Amino acid sequence: MYTAPRCVIALLSATCILLCPSRLTGAAHKGGRLDPSFNYRGRIILTDVGDGTFETAYAMAVQPDGKIVAVGYSSPAARPGLDFALVRYESNGHVDKQFGDNGRVLTHFGGPETGDIAYAVAIDSIGRIVVVGYSTANVDSDFAVARYNPDGTLDTTFDSTGKVLTDFGGSDAATAVAIDWNDKIVVAGYSDAGGTADFAVVRYNVDGTLDTTFNASGRVLTDLRVGSLDYTTAAIIQSDGKIVVGGVSEAGGMVNDFALVRYNPNGSLDLTFNATGKVLTDFSGSGSYDVLQALAVQLDGKIVAVGDSNASGRARFAFARYTTTGILDDTFNATGKVLTAFASGDSSAQAVAIQPDGKIVAVGYVEFPNIEHRGFDFALARYNTDGTLDPTFNSTGQVVTDIGRGDVAYDVGIQSDGKIVVAGVSDVNGTPDFALTRYLP
Repeated sequence: MYTAPRCVIALLSATCILLCPSRLTGAAHKGGRLDPSFNYRGRIILTDVGDGTFETAYAMAVQPDGKIVAVGYSSPAARPGLDFALVRYESNGHVDKQFGDNGRVLTHFGGPETGDIAYAVAIDSIGRIVVVGYSTANVDSDFAVARYNPDGTLDTTFDSTGKVLTDFGGSDAATAVAIDWNDKIVVAGYSDAGGTADFAVVRYNVDGTLDTTFNASGRVLTDLRVGSLDYTTAAIIQSDGKIVVGGVSEAGGMVNDFALVRYNPNGSLDLTFNATGKVLTDFSGSGSYDVLQALAVQLDGKIVAVGDSNASGRARFAFARYTTTGILDDTFNATGKVLTAFASGDSSAQAVAIQPDGKIVAVGYVEFPNIEHRGFDFALARYNTDGTLDPTFNSTGQVVTDIGRGDVAYDVGIQSDGKIVVAGVSDVNGTPDFALTRYLP
């Protein structure tokens, strides 16, 4: 099963809605068990953002004070189209009523039927919330960036309106954001301005203007290989300021590979990274569906990439770990690569976080194709630093959580006490809503 980047699926849909159709598995050990103190007895939170029919949380960020910001989209009942949607929760899971309108914020970029979808969020050094995605306010989709004050109001010091649209000259979508040490904003996604989809990266100054010290224009397009379709899904900034962007490169037919690019702080390709600045990883060695969905960097600088691959016949959680020079790390499962199956069906890792002890947490979904339980559930796996599953996490290293009919986990964060927060979507109430769960570490 090929899992396309969620931004691609959304853009291909006429209504820009991604619905991944749909379990509460008990844990024998404390690690991996749902946290009963989260949202008091509920443990699982389902949130209607506005009056919309369809709502999905694609990303989340944990603030230093433990509050949780989840972002995605909401479809308003009053008009066609979609809006950026934000919800902030207290550290105990209750909606933070001091944020926006009763804990919720909707942002429209313009136009009566505009599709505005948020795919990523980051918090800067003074608590401002940066949300990125795409908007069709100018007909073709553009990078869309909004910055909010800590109370949820748009920050008008950011391009005077709190909102910025950036056009590469084609259909463009931002899917990832990272903030550097001086609060400059790095946004990554893709654009077909060059004729085929390419990795696209923009850096903004604190005031929302393009940073012309980055590739002279503030923007850079990167083609992974001639004629390929390259979609960015993730971005991180290393401690030395270098920028790593990851996603998928489709060479045509049935060949899709994990793809990484590393840039110097000035926007040029970093030739110390695999000699070219680019890395492609095929999990089968002979062509397979391999889709990178998320990145994380360890304290030692090694880069962890997660997604899914059908190299073993069906889609599984797929991991690759790279050294600081872009080479597969053979201390990670001997090959630098790991495939993990969930017993019931196809699965895909959508996000990754690294705990302070170095253990790696990946979240996503597992599909249940049988008649008795048809659909998708939240899926989590925790790994030791050598790539083996961690048996202290639910005895097996894996947890599956059923919320409703269509449960997909899109992002994960670690709170200061080590608890694991997961955000995504569930349609337990008949329509998809923001869904959050928290697990004991």
